[in-house]
Amino acid sequence: RNAGNMVPHSSRVSKESVATEPAVLELACVINTVKHVVVCGHSDCKAINLLYSLHTDQHVQNSPVAQGPLSSWIKAHGDSAMEEFEKLERVAFRRPILLHAEDPNEKFPAYIDVDERYSINDKISMLNTLVQMQNVTSYPFMHSCLRDGRTHVHALWFDVYTGEVHCFSRKEKTFIPVNENTVEQLINEVKETADKFSRTRINKHTPSMEIDMEKVGRRMIHTAKQSAHVCNEHCKHD
Repeated sequence: RNAGNMVPHSSRVSKESVATEPAVLELACVINTVKHVVVCGHSDCKAINLLYSLHTDQHVQNSPVAQGPLSSWIKAHGDSAMEEFEKLERVAFRRPILLHAEDPNEKFPAYIDVDERYSINDKISMLNTLVQMQNVTSYPFMHSCLRDGRTHVHALWFDVYTGEVHCFSRKEKTFIPVNENTVEQLINEVKETADKFSRTRINKHTPSMEIDMEKVGRRMIHTAKQSAHVCNEHCKHD
């Protein structure tokens, strides 16, 4: 968890310019063999709200916060999401962005809030979540983990006002709510991806993989079933 749920792209990290996010990924996926990496954004994200204001609000651009560490962080690692947002805004979000995960040569489309349910800031938050998920895959040490099915990367988006958890579905090409009607589909998508990138492994699609996928599904349903959060004057969402 960090401001804006951002993951620096590998091109911005070197021995001279280090970041904790890729170090955590290497620790988790290479050394500790963590199987699932989730990038989770949420509605009314103050870091994303600031990112948008830094691009659109002259008052904010000239304020002290624009010179602070938060602004430096979100501009360095969130401007790529803003570039994609500006492209989508010009076509009223009727076209998808193209993303990749396990294989840079295999793109898949992603539509953002085509039903016009959410605010501009929440649209950017969804888009940023997908861009940061793609950044996770940019590190060479992640390539083998993803390509042979040892690790899976997911994008979730949480609506803090309704309590709904949304998961990006490659088949549906957008975020869909996680519930009893969709969880099997989402689990099957992960299985299919695991199979596709596990063809060279001897023990492909083992029972342990089945058990693991079932656990993921149960956790997703448990999270989605939690009571919706009701905001009041004491709430402080970041």
